[in-house]
Amino acid sequence: MSIVIPVVERVFASRDKNDLMIGRRRVSIFDLHDDELAHFNKNTGELEISQYVRSKLAELKEARL
Repeated sequence: MSIVIPVVERVFASRDKNDLMIGRRRVSIFDLHDDELAHFNKNTGELEISQYVRSKLAELKEARL
């Protein structure tokens, strides 16, 4: 049995301790995967970006060798 999670495509309005307001819809942060939540958390987002850049640079360096 698979769970269908609706896609919410609206303007990000705000975030509090447990919820995001996207448009007029409240979304619990506990319903999001870490990759999705990184878009709404500055520290996590920066960590994800730096890890991504490091992996791409390592791939590029290995391809050059």
